[in-house]
Amino acid sequence: MAIALAQPIDDGRQNQVNATLYVKRYLKRLGKVAFLIESLAKMEIKFGADNARGKPEMVQIPSKALTLAEFLELPETKPASEYIDGQIIQKPMPQGKHSAIQGEFLSAINSVVKPKRIARAFPELRCTFGGRSIIPDIAVFSWGRIPRDQNGEVSNTFSIAPDLTIEILSPDQSQTRVTKNILHCLRHGTQMGWLIDPDEQTVFVYRSKQETEVFDEPDSVLPMPLFASELHLTVKDLFDWLLE
Repeated sequence: MAIALAQPIDDGRQNQVNATLYVKRYLKRLGKVAFLIESLAKMEIKFGADNARGKPEMVQIPSKALTLAEFLELPETKPASEYIDGQIIQKPMPQGKHSAIQGEFLSAINSVVKPKRIARAFPELRCTFGGRSIIPDIAVFSWGRIPRDQNGEVSNTFSIAPDLTIEILSPDQSQTRVTKNILHCLRHGTQMGWLIDPDEQTVFVYRSKQETEVFDEPDSVLPMPLFASELHLTVKDLFDWLLE
């Protein structure tokens, strides 16, 4: 005890400094843990039962529920994110087959309908309507329905459903969730929706109040909305784009 009392006062100050540094380091670690917990709370990886392919799907769940208006104020992500039933769902990054079919189909339909100002096809266009904000792989609008600004140019904001919506299924994407987006479009005025499955070389065609049609025979002619009736395309034509 006498030895402890005889220690120089400088040692006491040093001990106080060491204790202060220890507390700071401890609080810093706590801060990192809190940040990690908050990050995990904002994002959840779901292996949803509705995913027919059994692949994980990235769903961002904010710690505080966002309204559609608040979601639209957020910066865009890469790949893009959609707002569906209060959830922020990031689309998968397009891969080779997806990109090939998307690019060729976009050119094919625009070459028929755009010169005559019948319609226009847009890739990866955000469409916000009916409480959702979705991004079809291809959205086709008849010419008179294309939103325009005061200068007559194509508007940046599309708040209506497309006339034709086309989705190309990616390997890590939930077929059920994509189908629900197509059905949402049909409920809000879309004439026709396509779901293209490159792996199965199959096209599902959806129309309002009609049974889903399945096209998997190479010579089957794919149906088109009336405004795009001049475009003739078979199942074989569509998937032959993967061989070019």
